[in-house]
Amino acid sequence: MLTPARLERFKEVAARRLGCLTVIFENIGDPHNINACLRSAEAFGLARVFVLSDEPYRPVEGVSMYANRWIEVSHRSEREPLIDELRNVGFSIVGTMASDNAVPLHALELPPKTALVMGNEALGLSAELIDCCDSLVTIPMAGFTQSLNISAATAICLEQLARAYRQCNHDVLISGKEQDALVTQWCNREVQAKMRKADDN
Repeated sequence: MLTPARLERFKEVAARRLGCLTVIFENIGDPHNINACLRSAEAFGLARVFVLSDEPYRPVEGVSMYANRWIEVSHRSEREPLIDELRNVGFSIVGTMASDNAVPLHALELPPKTALVMGNEALGLSAELIDCCDSLVTIPMAGFTQSLNISAATAICLEQLARAYRQCNHDVLISGKEQDALVTQWCNREVQAKMRKADDN
């Protein structure tokens, strides 16, 4: 039920998953936006993201292109425990906002691990979460338009950060044990889906 080629593809993708980069999405209002962001996170090789909101993540697979099947989406409703959890395993909290106090994204001194924080579409980051950030970054813009849709901003930030981490000499990937666990999870889900389809037929 699982071809050798499919298994090798699972191993190939798992071997490129980044353990040094994650995203916290704070109070994203539109389910289409969070799913578009998730699509970028999976495409650039993240293993896990966090949804910080009173409402849990709702998949819109036509928008995410099924990214939610391949990346862990962890829902949290409380800010402080999440920040403490990430800091305890070495993550720096990097907020995104349009502000004179923020450094250009390309000028960020890359920490060993980054938890990028993306805020609400209209309101941006909450003041409480800004206070938790170790640094703030902004995407430099040269036009009259001085803002981007959150999915576009997320894609730009993740492309630059993922590329920078892959080019550095740090150990940036998830461990071999975590890779094996991912492959097993993906294989089990694939087999179960094919078994359900066979039963339906």
